[in-house]
Amino acid sequence: FARWAFEKFPQAKTTLGTQMKAVGEVMSIGKNFKEAFQKAIRSLEIGRYGLGQVKKFQAMDLDELRQHLVSPTNERFFLIYEALLKGMSVDEIVKMTFKPEFINRIDEIVIFNPLDKDMIGKVAEKFLGILRKRLAENDVELSVTDKAMEKIIECGFDETYGARPMKRHIQREIESRVAKFLLENYDVKKIKVDVENNDYVIKAMSE
Repeated sequence: FARWAFEKFPQAKTTLGTQMKAVGEVMSIGKNFKEAFQKAIRSLEIGRYGLGQVKKFQAMDLDELRQHLVSPTNERFFLIYEALLKGMSVDEIVKMTFKPEFINRIDEIVIFNPLDKDMIGKVAEKFLGILRKRLAENDVELSVTDKAMEKIIECGFDETYGARPMKRHIQREIESRVAKFLLENYDVKKIKVDVENNDYVIKAMSE
């Protein structure tokens, strides 16, 4: 992991290219990529303890993040994390940055990190967005009621395991029901996820 010291040279441009700007590098060892990568960031001694929780990037919307992602800078890894957390697809980020193998590994860190309920909601939207995209390929439109979203967040929230339970919950409880509903109602093109008697239900929506 390269070490830059742009904080000591405020007049220097943070855009990276072929010119040598690194002042050193850090190395780390972990049981897997996620652990080693997060340790390396802590070793940079820039006051960050891993990806995420960078306030200036948390305040950016997706359009602002896109504007910054197109330029290779020392902050690009942190921008990628925030973009993934806010729902930008791996495919879109790959077109602006690195190969999918690396971006997928960053995405795993997003899913694993312990999150509060607000962030869990954003992760839920990310996974539902993937489902919406797949359904849209078959001209099916999916909406989720506020009541259903509240249940998804409640069932997917885990302070220890981050968003991993969320992904499994949506696959098991939402995707499976949607698939069954569409098999039985193949002509329906607009559906919504709702909650009745504390359980998910899939309903057809009027055109």
